[in-house]
This record gives sequence, structure tokens and C-alpha cells, in this order.
Amino acid sequence: MSGGITAADIATLSDRVAHWRACPADFVREEFRPHELGRLTPDGIDPAQHELLALLPSQSPGEQYVAQQAAAGTAKTVGMAWAGLWHMVVHGDGARYPNGAALSVTEKNLHDNLVREMAYWRGRSRLCSLLLDLNATRLARRDAPDKAFISFRAYPKGAGGEEAAAALSGIHGPYCVALLDETGTMPPAVGRKVQQIPTEGQVYFKALASGNPDSNDGLLHEIATNLRATWRLIVVTGDPDDPNRSPRVPIEKARHAIATYGRDNAWVRIYILGQFPLTALNKFLGPDDIALAQRRACQAADVAWSQNRLAIDPARFGDDRTGIVRRQGLAMFPSWHMRGRRGSEIAAFVADLNANPDVGPFDLIVVEMGSENSGAVFDGLKAGGLPVHAVYQSGASPDPRFYNLRAYMHWHAADWVKTRGCFPKDEALAREALAPMYDYKSGKLIVESKDDIKERLQESPDLWDSACMTFALPDAPRNLNVPARARGGHGTVRVVVDS
Repeated sequence: MSGGITAADIATLSDRVAHWRACPADFVREEFRPHELGRLTPDGIDPAQHELLALLPSQSPGEQYVAQQAAAGTAKTVGMAWAGLWHMVVHGDGARYPNGAALSVTEKNLHDNLVREMAYWRGRSRLCSLLLDLNATRLARRDAPDKAFISFRAYPKGAGGEEAAAALSGIHGPYCVALLDETGTMPPAVGRKVQQIPTEGQVYFKALASGNPDSNDGLLHEIATNLRATWRLIVVTGDPDDPNRSPRVPIEKARHAIATYGRDNAWVRIYILGQFPLTALNKFLGPDDIALAQRRACQAADVAWSQNRLAIDPARFGDDRTGIVRRQGLAMFPSWHMRGRRGSEIAAFVADLNANPDVGPFDLIVVEMGSENSGAVFDGLKAGGLPVHAVYQSGASPDPRFYNLRAYMHWHAADWVKTRGCFPKDEALAREALAPMYDYKSGKLIVESKDDIKERLQESPDLWDSACMTFALPDAPRNLNVPARARGGHGTVRVVVDS
């Protein structure tokens, strides 16, 4: 059949297509043969995928809208790709054709995930390869490409809810699907738009949504809470204590994560348990966290053993500040900042601090290497024989939970503030510490960009970035050649613990 689908093929397939329309799981088994891939169930279809496939034919109220709230690595997008290919093969009656749209949080995300899965499984099916064409904009039937298709939609970065929802405009037809991938952070307005798609006289309509429960403000959370009467929710978990857990989440990995971080940890809830975080996810710190850390006090002995660290975030642009923060173990001290200084001047200032017995000497000086000034600061300190360490915030994290080193440092700084740190009475530093928000990307925690924080604060967060950089390396004992004593002078810490 290298030339295409023949009349004999169609006659042979007619009864089979009718069967597949009623039993999508048989379509997947026969056309895609997942059992050949060494998958984790006898037929290669996971329990949650079986549940999704069983719901596809139904037009009953409460089953036209189906959402997967899934832990990471559970192949939720595979099931959605199967559903899209099934729809294009089994629906239509010669005069009327199947169509629909697929949408994700970004165009790149859509193509890297759902479209890529569609391409892979289409390639495994001789029938799908002959019947369907796939390109950058749509999945279409070769016999009627302008009438039978699923179009790939996107909305602009930073779009508001209504603008994002408008990406689904124009979807209609007697056989129609809406495929929404990565709905954890998708605006809830998209869900309201989907509910406007069904029309009177429609033969078939199905809306499928999937995502990790990584935001309490997105469409998936809206579905799981306020729209439960309309949507059928499939929860896909990696919980080692759940008999219906996904076999794709290694059980020992799940147990280790729970034992290490606890069941209430946001990352564990989202990516292992498939549950929403207990509190708002996108803020590292709240005002109460800062206030409590400012009331804490450190005994001198609690500080003396630790390295005396200084971190420098050299100004990137003319209106930015160079931020400098000192931390020694449990104690952080009021920040320094300067504007309009060349790298050599910044290095000289730090050298003077190092020579000041009330502040220095330093065991570790961390320099952020993201600006034109950074090289001059680093080279000047190194030439002066100071213990300087370069940090590239986009570099790899030593902990796989974090997207990059910047996320690793921010998380550890926030954890220090919440659990044990003594925070200085520094209003500018506190304001910046409350600003950063975070999200998850590819299953890893990521911090919003410095430019986004600057736009919100109307000031670059150079001070808090410097404070976070003191966590680039784990805390360590002081060098033997540096006197082991806590220093006063600049930002003396209190010694009475406020309970």
C-alpha cells in the first residue's frame, strides 16, 4: 500500500474502524503495538491510559470533558496523542469530517511534547502514516486536508486569560476535539472557552486536558476544584502506597523522595504524588518568614565555626547597583551597594573590607559572572590573592530537583531564612527577598528571570541575588589560618533567641 489507501483497504477496514470507534484501546494495541516497546504492563497501556481511552467514545454528561492530573514521568501526553490520532481515524462519515485544535502553554512546549508524541506514534502505525499528514501547523487527513484536521494553536507569551482563550476561537464541526496540554499553568479562561465549543446537533465532542498540578492558579486547579461537576478527573500518582500508582514512577525513587523531603513538600506533592501544593506555590518567602528570621539571634559559637563569606553581584547595566552581602553560617549582615563603579573599583572596595578586622578576612568571596564588570572584579580579587569563586547562575545545579544553579541557590537561601537564619534589619534586602517567584520546568524548580523581578520592583534585585550566592557551596568550617571568631562591627547579630 505504498501508494496510499485503496478501495479494498477501506472495505476491509470499515468494520474494524467501527470497532475501534467503540474500543479505542484495541485501536492502540493493534495500530501502535505498545507492548513491543518493553512497557510496564502486559499490553503496554498503563492503568490511567486505559481509563482515558475507555472514556473517549462517551458523550454522556460528565464524560465529555476529561482531565489528567498527573505526577511527572507518567506518560500523560502519550495518552492524549493516542486520542488525537484515534479521533482522526475513526470519526467522519464521508460528507462530514473530524477536526479540532491542540493547545499548550507555549508553541515550543506543544511541539516538544504533544506534537512529538503524535509524530512518533503515527510513525508506528501503517494506517496512520498513510491516512494522516503531520506538519508544523496541523495533523490532517490526506483525503481532505482542508476539512479534516487538528490545528496546533499557541498564544503570545505573557498573554492574559482572555487573550489565551482566544487561541481556541473558530473550533467547530460535527466531530470535534480540544486537546489541552500542560494545563497546570494555563489560564483558567481557556477552560471557559472550551465549554463554549459544543453546539447543538454535534455528533461528537471531547475536551481532554492534562498537566502536572504545579500551580494553584491555573486551569488544572480550576478543573480539580470548581469545575468537578463538568470534568471527569483522572489522578495519576506515583505514590508508593497507592495500589493504582503509575508503574512509570520508580517506587524506590518515590519512597526516597518522600523519606527525604516529606509528603507535604511541594515538589513531592506535585511530581511524585500528583497532588497540588498545600500553599501558594510561586513565592519563596512571605513577610512572616522575614520577620521571624529578624527576631532570631545567633550565639557567637553558632557563627564562629562557619566560613566568613562575601558575595558580589556586579551591576549589569548603568542604572543597576552592585550588590554585596556578607554571611557567616547562621548570620547574615546588612548589605552594601554601589552604583557607577568600574570593576577595578569594586575589587578595591572588597579588598578594603577583607582587611577590616570588624568584617574580614573572608574565607570565600563569590562573584557572579553575568555582567561586563564581573571579569574585572574577579581578576582584581584573584590578583590580590583573595579566595575568589566564580558563579554562573545558569550553570548546572548539584541537586537534580533544580533547573539550574540559580534555582538551587535561591531555594537554599529561602530555606535558611525559614528554618534557622538570622536576617539583618535591612529594608532593601528584605524587600528584594520577598520578590522572586518560582515555577517548574521539565520537572525542576526554576526561578523567574531577573528582568521580570526588576520590572515588578522597579529595581534590579542585586542585593538578594548576592545573598543567595553565599549558598552556592554548602556551608563549611573556617580555614585554619583565619581566626575562628564571630565578628561584630558591620551588622552585629543579637545573642538572645526570640521564641
